[in-house]
Amino acid sequence: MLEELDLLAARVLQLATLTQQMREENNSLRFQLGESQSETRLLRSRLDAARARIETLIEKLPAS
Repeated sequence: MLEELDLLAARVLQLATLTQQMREENNSLRFQLGESQSETRLLRSRLDAARARIETLIEKLPAS
């Protein structure tokens, strides 16, 4: 009986450790996702600005 309780206690400890590791990984992934989303917004903004400049230049080209 004591052996079974020791085994159960070891498994509970292992579960608690894995849960903490998963929480830490989840937090890290959330941070990385936020960073990636910010970078995506910045790059889209820059792309929109470049597109607008190109359209302006195309409008200024003489008609053939």
